[in-house]
Amino acid sequence: MQSWEARSAGRVVFLRLDRGDDLLDALAQALARHGVRDGVVLSTVATFERCRLHQAQGTGFPIEEEILELAGPVEVMQASGVVASGQPHIHATVADRRGHAYGGHLEPGSTVLYLAEVAILETVGTAMARRPSPDGVQQLGPEQG
Repeated sequence: MQSWEARSAGRVVFLRLDRGDDLLDALAQALARHGVRDGVVLSTVATFERCRLHQAQGTGFPIEEEILELAGPVEVMQASGVVASGQPHIHATVADRRGHAYGGHLEPGSTVLYLAEVAILETVGTAMARRPSPDGVQQLGPEQG
């Protein structure tokens, strides 16, 4: 286990996305536009016309993963994550119109149906990065100079 702290919180950046926007692509563009290197995705309110999640399919190594593709309407129940080195890592729980819930790592190609609203809190004072562990898992940690 490793822990560290940011020295302070910075700005809060808000996004409003429109029909057809790819949530991850728009998020990456907004992070770059506002110069947000590290932070936390605090809140995501959205509906998807198409949702792509990847999920672990086993407990061993190498990691077995599968992409789950859902056709809309799909409501986002919760989506949050961490931004490290300008790259968002978002996990989401979504529900289809029958109330079936699904969760996993949000993948590119998840496109907005009606709207999406995202709030990102910038963190200041500790640069973060993702590095592979010996078993290949991308792990978050403070950036090493």
